Amino acid sequence: MHAGRRDHLLTVEEAIVTRDAMGGEARTWATFVQAWGAVWYRTGREQRDRQVDEDAGTVEITMLHVDGVSSAMRVVDEATEEVFAITAAVPIGRRLDLRLVCRLADPVA
Repeated sequence: MHAGRRDHLLTVEEAIVTRDAMGGEARTWATFVQAWGAVWYRTGREQRDRQVDEDAGTVEITMLHVDGVSSAMRVVDEATEEVFAITAAVPIGRRLDLRLVCRLADPVA
């Protein structure tokens, strides 16, 4: 991938669950890695052509490969402050790049 297309500063975050004094769980997000990546918003036509059963909020992100990224994490686009829940993390080539299939997520969740 051409480096010029990686024009979004992205933060991959992992959920940290802690217990409070009452025994309840509280989820916070901690930075796992920050990297430059490319973000592509899928259109309804692309999904129809691929026969994909996903909503129009699907996004594909390509970044340099990082071990440990999983579907339990989320991505924050630092410029737009959009939050994406990772649905799949797919290595590309010989683990040079990583493609993340994501959906728009609630920033509070």
